[in-house]
Amino acid sequence: MLPFEVQHHATMVGDRSRLEAYQAALRAVVRDGDRVVDAGTGTGVLISYAAALTRGAVYGIEYFPAAAALADRMVRAAGMSNALILNENVFHASVDAPDVVVTETIGALGPEENIVELTHNFLQRHPSVRRLIPSKLSIYAVPVRSDVVETVTERFLRSFSAASHDRFSYDAIMDDLRYHVGRHLFTTDLSQAAVLGEETLLVAYDLGRTENSAFDATVRVPPGGANAVHLFFRCQLADDVLLESRLSAPPNHWRHSFVAIPPGFDTLHVHYRRARFVFTWSDSGNGG
Repeated sequence: MLPFEVQHHATMVGDRSRLEAYQAALRAVVRDGDRVVDAGTGTGVLISYAAALTRGAVYGIEYFPAAAALADRMVRAAGMSNALILNENVFHASVDAPDVVVTETIGALGPEENIVELTHNFLQRHPSVRRLIPSKLSIYAVPVRSDVVETVTERFLRSFSAASHDRFSYDAIMDDLRYHVGRHLFTTDLSQAAVLGEETLLVAYDLGRTENSAFDATVRVPPGGANAVHLFFRCQLADDVLLESRLSAPPNHWRHSFVAIPPGFDTLHVHYRRARFVFTWSDSGNGG
């Protein structure tokens, strides 16, 4: 049996901003009598919100057996007679005529948990779906400066320097290591960072309609002292409900993702395929 990742789920259910946003979206979208599906239900908290809004059936689909078993115990203990937990793969599960689909399969930058492919697949097989939560997902980039970036990257580099001995010194490849640090996605608290440029839209997904999440994008960093590119997602949960991981958004468990800018480079290339981001850098020659 696959293990229940209790730490991961504890972090998510402890994220009040996330839960309040989804609860507000469900209140705005679900009508009494609607049949609701939560794709990737975990321990069932979103299903508990939906079950209180409709007398229609609500289904929580969960791939991991241990999580599905716990969700089933939760809905039974709560006396939610209209809730059913299905231990199935969302890509193959079928539900009779659902009206609303909700999912929180959102990765650190948005698409890494296959939310794009999952929602497209499910809606293709369930044309009765009237509303999807979230309906849109976009990824943005913005140059920033933060002392936290310097602390994180220097700690990373010191790990190599500490292994130097005699004539074997990592100082010989330090420039290369700094470049490779810039290919790594870090996640931490950057709430005190200074924004030093405009937001760049990297990709916009129309969930349920966009079939493939793969994309390539370029971010030009203007002169001005930025030491990182902050990458964040923006989700449209309902007409007036957004969920974001940008610096100014309410704190959430996704925190803030960034890629450090290597010395001498000013252009970030973002390549995304099959739930994996690849970051590379180049120099535009324009003094960035």
